[in-house]
Amino acid sequence: MPKVPKPPAATQLGSGNDAGLLALFGKIGGFGGLVLFVFLSLFARFADLKPIFGALTAQQTYRLLMVFMILVFMLAVFGLVCWVYTNNQKKESRAVKTGLLILLALVLFGIVAWTTKDQTVDNIAKSSSQPPDLESHKWKVNIRATGFPAFQGQTEFRADETFEATGKFLVPTNALNEHIDCPGSLKGSWSYEGEDHTLLNIRTMVLSSFSDAGISKDQYQQCSTTLRPLASPTPTIVSTTCKFLNSATCKSNTFEMHFSPE
Repeated sequence: MPKVPKPPAATQLGSGNDAGLLALFGKIGGFGGLVLFVFLSLFARFADLKPIFGALTAQQTYRLLMVFMILVFMLAVFGLVCWVYTNNQKKESRAVKTGLLILLALVLFGIVAWTTKDQTVDNIAKSSSQPPDLESHKWKVNIRATGFPAFQGQTEFRADETFEATGKFLVPTNALNEHIDCPGSLKGSWSYEGEDHTLLNIRTMVLSSFSDAGISKDQYQQCSTTLRPLASPTPTIVSTTCKFLNSATCKSNTFEMHFSPE
């Protein structure tokens, strides 16, 4: 029985099968079609920037979006204007009409995008300021607090409003921009502040332990010199309320914590 050939898979901008679409746009619209393809393809690729949005504020996200849109829009319009002008000199009316239609579509798109920019700001602000559900799973955290070396590790915010983070303290050395990874842990208590959970209250956070695991004796000595005064006999206690800037960052004047799901 003869095999029936399978129909070609549907292509989609940004899916990795752009060659077929590029040929199609070029065949139908010539250079104008190629410009339109680049315009749409760049917008489809904008989703690739999503992983960094969690580390940006709403205002930074909006500025990045606007710069991207304006630059791509200007590039597309410039390319189409050049193409229409060239074909007009050659008296190719069909190409000129096609280019003008595409240019009109881009202009209308730009007008709509500009008139809805305020709503875009509001939507970005609402989505990016959404605080994380800390009890949902374990987290990788980067913590910076006044009076403590920077800390990187993993933690779990428990339902009884306690937490313990294990990882490493980044103890600075005398050398510029160098540090020692000192194994250790933090523990403390926490709670949300406010009905909308936009504030994180670190009621207490103390250095609970440090060790010489995986480091040399000299490195441990340097770790001990920095960390021991924070642990005993009277431990240094961090107590602060920080605001969620977005779903990945909580910050106050003396404290900053970055979250990422483990």
